[in-house]
Amino acid sequence: MTAHKLIREFKVSKNNLSDNEKKVLIKLEKAAALVGPIYGLQINDRYPGANFYPHDITREEILSAYKEDPLILSPYTVVERKKNGKLEAIPYHIKYAKQLKPVIKFLKEAAFLTDNKNFASRLEVQADALESGSYEAADIYWLTMKPYKIDIIIGPIERYEDSLFFKKTCYSAIVGIIDSKATKEALKIRDIITSSHRKSFSFSQRIIPTNMIQVRIDQASISAGLSARVLFAGMDLPNDPSLVEKYGSQVIVLSNIVKYNFEEIHYPIFKKIFESTFQKGYNSELLLSASQKLLLIREIFTLQVKYSDAEARLRELYPVINEMASYVLAVKSAGSLLMKDVIFQKELEAIMILFLSRAFDSFILSKDIKSMMHYSHGYAIAINYFLEHGSLRERNGISWINFTKMFIDLNGLASLLDQILAFGDYQDAKRLIAEYGDISKCLKLIPKI
Repeated sequence: MTAHKLIREFKVSKNNLSDNEKKVLIKLEKAAALVGPIYGLQINDRYPGANFYPHDITREEILSAYKEDPLILSPYTVVERKKNGKLEAIPYHIKYAKQLKPVIKFLKEAAFLTDNKNFASRLEVQADALESGSYEAADIYWLTMKPYKIDIIIGPIERYEDSLFFKKTCYSAIVGIIDSKATKEALKIRDIITSSHRKSFSFSQRIIPTNMIQVRIDQASISAGLSARVLFAGMDLPNDPSLVEKYGSQVIVLSNIVKYNFEEIHYPIFKKIFESTFQKGYNSELLLSASQKLLLIREIFTLQVKYSDAEARLRELYPVINEMASYVLAVKSAGSLLMKDVIFQKELEAIMILFLSRAFDSFILSKDIKSMMHYSHGYAIAINYFLEHGSLRERNGISWINFTKMFIDLNGLASLLDQILAFGDYQDAKRLIAEYGDISKCLKLIPKI
């Protein structure tokens, strides 16, 4: 498997699928695979606006055009310059109509095949969304329908490639088969985490009540587009705050991709950055279990730190603060699982270790994929904060972790990040990144990688 493929296929068990469901799955996998090339048309690491805007554009020119045409900064348009120099916004469903046509065909064929009427309707609505741009209708139907064995996430979703404004969405597709047993366990963790989480000083401003968070654990059969390029193993959707507020959100963890990332990336990083004597206390099975729990809790806390006006206040720095706030709160709140005897002390420590391993993964990933730099700046804030406060010590790599002190530091950092999300402005975020977001300091900790 190459480093950054735009289509990735995975072997999954289909024993619990009927013959009809297996046929539907094949159609959905074909639809998903065709999304990879569409995403390929959007990406361009040489420009902060990727291929969403003219490459010679300035922020000021875009903002000026936006005053006349709000579609300029729509999440679902490509901005192009006409012959007269004026900017125009072209909707995705028009810009990529040729590429989307076969995707829509396979979705409709899957809808015709399936024995499940609700899922058939969902696929029809999804196909219409890709054809007409009615993405909101597709999201609403998806959130309100009864969960089905097979699931597909497809369309323009995450905004990471737009480093200019964090507005334009990228095409992704994931087809998954639910793991019912793991999903039941995840729901228990959700309930403990959300009931134990302290009320924020601005709880009334939060977008989503905890009882509106759905959770499912899937085995992914295929991933395409942005999700394949960076191998996302978890997500919470939709991204539109107004939809989340009204209809709730779905947290999805792809357990086989968690395992792949752990075996190929996170565990090798653990073996390289920690001293051998320290490694002996944590076997791979323990660390893998911790990795999946960390990702699940993190996705739940991404919803817990959503505030209605945070993006407007923090602008393009929002993803840096938001991503790290959700991770820091996730690690901190794993302590409630220990109090409820869901995990034991060593597993809580393993969750902290995996947090650090993921941090160094982000530093490496952002070297090749510039759009992932917000993750790196966020992780740098945490690592540099721990180093300054003494919960991490460095000597030719990470030589010592004070878990008790790190837990205290997590509490302090969580409060700081949550305050900025709830009340802060652009300058507050900028100051925090300037103080702790230096990635170069962190890179000195990983001479072996």
